[in-house]
Amino acid sequence: MKIGIIGAGTVGAILAKSMALAGHEVFIANSRDPETLTEVFRDFENIHPVWKDELTAKSEVLALAVRWKDTRKVLEDLGDLNGRILIDVTNNVDENFDLIDLGGRPSSEVIQELAPSARVVKAFNTFKISKYLDDRGTGIISFIAGNDEGALNTVSELISSIGFVPYITGTLSFGGRLMNVKGRLAGKTRSKEEADSIIKEESEKEIIKK
Repeated sequence: MKIGIIGAGTVGAILAKSMALAGHEVFIANSRDPETLTEVFRDFENIHPVWKDELTAKSEVLALAVRWKDTRKVLEDLGDLNGRILIDVTNNVDENFDLIDLGGRPSSEVIQELAPSARVVKAFNTFKISKYLDDRGTGIISFIAGNDEGALNTVSELISSIGFVPYITGTLSFGGRLMNVKGRLAGKTRSKEEADSIIKEESEKEIIKK
């Protein structure tokens, strides 16, 4: 796949390297000149630093890996994503890692509102990002949530290709909430049995609410 990554900090850089090692073509942009990233990725022939406004045209799938406070501006700058898959890797925390209140809403629902023409999938946010390089191929479950079946399938394929096991948690409203900061699936790796149990319990709570 051709993957575009918005944000070249720790999260974006690790995702870029992990995807490149799996043979994907990766285009990555920060808020500055692409030349500032040349040295960071000099050992990866298939990682290409580009200007931010080049990402959409060059990529099949985009990954949003920026600080929460920058999400609105970044998505406004990207403009119409015209049905492109947008992987939301963000967490709604500030520079001190304190939770930013979204009125109880999952962060990915907010991202979907900011990028209405994109097919948003929540992924790569529930455990330490370094595991996507350090623990490749060890069978770790990587959670995803979204409202579009085709987008979920594509991101599942991407997760499998980098050596992890995709686990679809549900819609952005349901699964995204569980994956959000302080959500029941966030903060550490989980076994399939643990995840199944949590999903079952939370699904039953939803039924009771209705």
